[in-house]
Amino acid sequence: MSLGSPDRTGTATYDEDTKTWHTKAKTRYLTTGETTVSEGTAKMVDDNTLEWQHAEWDSWKLKKYFEMKGTSRRK
Repeated sequence: MSLGSPDRTGTATYDEDTKTWHTKAKTRYLTTGETTVSEGTAKMVDDNTLEWQHAEWDSWKLKKYFEMKGTSRRK
């Protein structure tokens, strides 16, 4: 049984001065009808390092469902 793909709309903007992507999205999960909002960033620290973070809340931003952050490095 397939749960289906979520219906997601959002934006991504790039700040050249800080070398950072900023993302915002609204997602509606087709199986439950629930809508969530999310925000995140991805910053190029240097040519081999990306620092990122992401969080998702209910549609009113009253309950945070998850938050994650990390650093990715090229080998």
